[in-house]
Amino acid sequence: MASTEPTPIVLGEEHLSDLLALTVGAGWNQTEDDCRLFLRQGTVFGRQADGRVVASAALLPYRDGGFAWVSLVLVAPEWRRRGLATALVGECLDLARRLGLVPLLDATPDGAKVYGPLGFETMFALSRWTRPPVGTAAEVEPGDPTGLAALIEADGLAMGADRGFLLRDFASRPTARTIWCGTHGGGAGAILRPGRLGSHLGPLAGSDEAAAIAVLEKAAASAGSIVVDVVDRWTGLTDALVRLGFRQQRPFLRMVGSPDAVFGDPDRLFLAAGPEYG
Repeated sequence: MASTEPTPIVLGEEHLSDLLALTVGAGWNQTEDDCRLFLRQGTVFGRQADGRVVASAALLPYRDGGFAWVSLVLVAPEWRRRGLATALVGECLDLARRLGLVPLLDATPDGAKVYGPLGFETMFALSRWTRPPVGTAAEVEPGDPTGLAALIEADGLAMGADRGFLLRDFASRPTARTIWCGTHGGGAGAILRPGRLGSHLGPLAGSDEAAAIAVLEKAAASAGSIVVDVVDRWTGLTDALVRLGFRQQRPFLRMVGSPDAVFGDPDRLFLAAGPEYG
């Protein structure tokens, strides 16, 4: 039983290890680099008790697009069912309103039942797929540094915001690879970055599904475990996932806090950067 009532705080880099511990306890794929990015680029609200952070929720602004991502909603097991997550999400929504940004998030079906009464509506469905490590890897091509600029442009068209800060951070991580198939004006690209449980492929954005499948096939040459969050409407891409040994794990719903808001071009988004990023 927890000994004290939790204290509201805004997390800083001194809370990095506590935030990472919450993600590990939830079985998430985030790394220290992910937690550090949120602490530097976003606002992470928390509750602290007994000398450690026991709950969190983050708001990551994409100011160029007029929206912000609500994520890292985490509560330590012994502090659940006390309203902490609801309170922390409320703090994120209040900050989004003060910044003049529309809140968006990716929710599980159970989470959607909570966010619906808060004014969120479903935009489209996604699913997480994973592939276990393979015994023998094909020769993997090195990352394409020139493809990063094309990917940032393609992602901006898909999401309706310049997320260069995010993609450059992904691409700079040890063992990360940028993959681009096609020309700068037509094609698709993604970043394969390290995760705690498996490499995450995403975001994957571009002009057509065939190019997106080509990117997936290149990434699948890696021997390690791979995680993707695919937009469900792309049946050709999901067929390719099955062919390449991926298995569906769980669904998500992309939700928006303003029913009339329109962001980007969904026809250009194939794999999300992850539920915490969009």
